[in-house]
Amino acid sequence: MTPDIFRDCLQKGDYEQLYQKTSNSFKKKVSNQEFHTILTTFFEKQPTLTLQSSFIYDQETEYSWIDESKTRGVVASFQDDGTISGMYVLPLAKEVTLAQPWTKNNYSLPFTDEWFTYWGGDHELVNYHYTYPHQRHAYDFIKHNGRKSYDGPVAKNRSYLAFGEPVIASAAGRVVDAVTHISDNEPVGKMNEQQPLGNYVVIEHEHGEYSFTAHLQQFSVLVRVGESVKAGQKIGNCGNSGNSSEAHIHFQVSNGPEFQSSSSLRIQFQPAIAPIRGQFIYSNQYPLT
Repeated sequence: MTPDIFRDCLQKGDYEQLYQKTSNSFKKKVSNQEFHTILTTFFEKQPTLTLQSSFIYDQETEYSWIDESKTRGVVASFQDDGTISGMYVLPLAKEVTLAQPWTKNNYSLPFTDEWFTYWGGDHELVNYHYTYPHQRHAYDFIKHNGRKSYDGPVAKNRSYLAFGEPVIASAAGRVVDAVTHISDNEPVGKMNEQQPLGNYVVIEHEHGEYSFTAHLQQFSVLVRVGESVKAGQKIGNCGNSGNSSEAHIHFQVSNGPEFQSSSSLRIQFQPAIAPIRGQFIYSNQYPLT
């Protein structure tokens, strides 16, 4: 089954054809009757679905769609032969605009060269942060080779393409908080929920805005509290510390220096981009020399 046929079946209510194309492991978890009941209940009327994101991860490709009301979403994973290996539906919160305004400053991406947007966008279908006001407009970036994010044993940090890569300040400012001593987690193992940011740097910028760059590699942070930094200056290396399952950069801008009590802001990137889950993003604005 192709993603287009999948979408068409949902729009027509042809749930039986969809179910027959699911994997055996999926059928063991969800019966045919349960499958029909879930979809019939969720889609009260035949939806018009618009593709939101797609990306390849290992042997599967994930696609997500949103309906015309922007209140219902569906995600499905396809194996290379077209078998549906996973699927879920999700009610979406209405888009928030007034409570979380755009940043007044322009920001560059917190890295050089090409990275991959793992989480990012304006609803929880493409950005799991969205349901939490303190990180609603955050991004998670990884390195990706077009098929997967690692090359080597999956339980070793060194196998992950992002691990140890340089991370830069996205705008000029003054460091107001920095942590560097927290151990990196073992990939696909237990995450550190007690110290969710892991190793991080918080920079105060103009207009009372604060950038948070998190999950940095242990002992890699190069800046200290009170230090002034320039846009593009290296501040550390990408790591797997904190509430993280694999090496990635968590980046957001907030209206205060405290992570939990501040609200995240929509980021005005320069050049003007709006990364969304599944997109490769290239930055050479501040090439390292």
